[in-house]
Amino acid sequence: MKIMYPSLGEIATSPLVKHEVLFIMRIVSFLFHMVVVILGIYTRKFFFFIQLTNLTNILSFLYSIFALISSYQFTMPKFYETTTLTKVYLRQKPSLVAYITQQLQRLSTTMHFVVTFVFWPFVWPTANKDHGMVDIVYFVSAHGLTLAMLLIEGFVSKVQYNWSNLILCYTYGIVYCIFGICVFEFTGYDIYTFFDLRVKSSIFILIGILPFIAAMNGFVILLQKLRDFVIVELVNSKSSKDKVTKRVSKKTKVREEKSYPENSF
Repeated sequence: MKIMYPSLGEIATSPLVKHEVLFIMRIVSFLFHMVVVILGIYTRKFFFFIQLTNLTNILSFLYSIFALISSYQFTMPKFYETTTLTKVYLRQKPSLVAYITQQLQRLSTTMHFVVTFVFWPFVWPTANKDHGMVDIVYFVSAHGLTLAMLLIEGFVSKVQYNWSNLILCYTYGIVYCIFGICVFEFTGYDIYTFFDLRVKSSIFILIGILPFIAAMNGFVILLQKLRDFVIVELVNSKSSKDKVTKRVSKKTKVREEKSYPENSF
């Protein structure tokens, strides 16, 4: 099966905002994600690299990096020759960076929904809060504001979400489950205190992860449908208004020429 790479134009432009605005949004997103990762390492120490809720922030940080690179390559003229044709070609040809950005955006958005809904009811009550307010800032940023930023960026972007995205999400989830089981079997360490394979309820949680991921992916697709509806309505409305304005302007001009023929010369 041949992989179809999107172009930089598909990833670095938006139907709702100018590409320069999207570029600025991605700079802010990158800086925000970087701060979240730094806070996570500072407060969680090495646990940051073994907990799914934290690893997903690394995933979205990677997305913010590639998204910024895509927008930078599209926006900055020094990447191109001086000729307009070359610039257009490079912006429209298939791009590996654009493809990686697309896949990371799809994966990180769905998985952030999953970990956010898992974190607050299950992880938050027993989470380490030794750093006081710093921990609170990290939790709210990592499992709330980050998701909000991903949703905003997803809403203004052209990336399409579909059910094939589940392959990526399931692979990510299954690999982590295998990793967590191996850590427990070889070290006896429970990555999450609420999850213990010796307890029947934990088995049900493990079984329920895959359908829950599917449900969250479906929710993301619904949000995309809403975005597409809004875009179509805005574009159609603006297009209709422009046509009406041109038609009225043309009729007015014709009337003026008929009323004052001397002005038409």
